[in-house]
Amino acid sequence: MIAFWTILVVLLLLLATDLAYRHYASGRIRNIIENVPPFGLIEATEPSDVATFRIPVTPDQALSACLYAAHGPARGLVVFCPEMDGNEFTALSYCTSLPGAGFSVLSFAFRNQGDSDHEPGYSPNHWVTRTEVADLDAVIEFIRSDDDLSRLPLGLFGVSRGGSAALLAGCRHHDVLSIVTDSAYSTRGLISHFIDRFSRHVVPHWIFRWLPTWHNQLTVRQALWRSERGRCHPYAHLEESAKNLVQPTLLISGARDSYVTPEVTQHLAELIGQPEHTWIVPRAKHNKARSINPQEYDRRVVSHFEQTLLTHNVVPAALPGLRLA
Repeated sequence: MIAFWTILVVLLLLLATDLAYRHYASGRIRNIIENVPPFGLIEATEPSDVATFRIPVTPDQALSACLYAAHGPARGLVVFCPEMDGNEFTALSYCTSLPGAGFSVLSFAFRNQGDSDHEPGYSPNHWVTRTEVADLDAVIEFIRSDDDLSRLPLGLFGVSRGGSAALLAGCRHHDVLSIVTDSAYSTRGLISHFIDRFSRHVVPHWIFRWLPTWHNQLTVRQALWRSERGRCHPYAHLEESAKNLVQPTLLISGARDSYVTPEVTQHLAELIGQPEHTWIVPRAKHNKARSINPQEYDRRVVSHFEQTLLTHNVVPAALPGLRLA
């Protein structure tokens, strides 16, 4: 009987120690998650010849958007999803070659960015939440409801967090036929990468190496849960739905990207089952691939959409009936 109680006390002490450790470590990990240095942003100014319009996302909120029309009848439509702090005009820095190739580009700003409405109490950060997911859902629904836009084969082009949102949308909307991303990532994949690099700032590095992988993953999930509760906005995880992503996807990233490293991009490519569809741009940093090699960047983007969108038989549209909300 004494041995039984001794074992029970030891087990309870171990459990209490583990709970205390995970509470402490998950709090430190939460700080790392929420304090990632800002990703690179390419500034863009509003063009004088493009009209903006509003896309409703809730009864009280709308997104600012604009359409860069194809030069001539449109053969396809590409929705551009900007990076953190980007807006509907950021598309000019990445999609400048698409209108000349016959693709119209519908670009928008996520909530709390650009001139889109702000959701009270929401402070966006670098991780995709269900708010960005809902915003892109609203844009796709807007396209479906427009007589001219809905006739065109639909692709998505996203940068950084916008690329992650585009991949999540592809898992749910199979009328999206093709995707291109620049510096995209999955939330858990990038967080795991950060923890591997900065675990010494959480606890002594040998502890992470000594504990089993499942235990460290449990601690990271607890950190995510605490972050979600504190921010009141659940994160959206590509890992939970990646098997539903069937669209041909081109993943672009920079070889000198210190955030979304080539290893992170390769993990993402394997997650979506398309490891052969990646382009790691030499010397490019985060979001800067086109700045390094604009000709090849444009060639690959246009080629991808031509090969994946123009195989669908549609009547070219001049888009005269775009509904300006």
